[in-house]
Amino acid sequence: MIDRTMFYLYNQLSSQEMKSPTLDVISSMFFNYWKLMNSIGINTQTLNAFEIYNGLSACYDKAARTTADNLYIHGEVSAHVDFRVSYHETEHEIYDTYANCSNLNEVLMEDENPEFDDTEPFVESLNEVVYDNIDYEIESETFTVNEDNIEWYKTCHPSDDKVMSYIYENGLNLDWDSLESFLSDKLNSLHDNNEDMHQTQVRKFMLDRLVGHNVNIIDGIELSENEEE
Repeated sequence: MIDRTMFYLYNQLSSQEMKSPTLDVISSMFFNYWKLMNSIGINTQTLNAFEIYNGLSACYDKAARTTADNLYIHGEVSAHVDFRVSYHETEHEIYDTYANCSNLNEVLMEDENPEFDDTEPFVESLNEVVYDNIDYEIESETFTVNEDNIEWYKTCHPSDDKVMSYIYENGLNLDWDSLESFLSDKLNSLHDNNEDMHQTQVRKFMLDRLVGHNVNIIDGIELSENEEE
């Protein structure tokens, strides 16, 4: 599964590096991910090298990357709204309207009420069901997000995300901008602490941790690199 840290690391790559998962690129992301987890106190015994490798590789899956982008950055989900309008105290329920939930992490982690930067999609749906030629005003609106309807294709719920759990448990902000700043600071520290590390050492770091999981993965990457040459 792609968690937010994996997706962040992928988004730091150059456009060329984003095109194909070469051994150097994957091993560098793997190294940074592993060390970043260590920096927030995650025990190495709880880290699964195979799952980390698969999650980073999944960033090269276009469908998975689109899902991660929609959920992790834009908060795009299917939402419901109960509208109370001004004629005859009429109520309308609008279901499954896709919109960007600006506080999706808080909704999923803290059961907060969802907030949307743009509620126009809901109003457009309301206009389709109110009576023709009747002027009305929206007296109240109550938004809800049905978590069961969220499609997490190769991504993970915030409660299953190690960094999100760390941020939540330490009372830090859960919004994407704050998370990106947090990850940026951690990554900069890692670069400063390991600037003299050669790429061959980075490769070995990942390969050593993948030993015993599936050697065929490494063979597949090396074959892909040879074909490109």
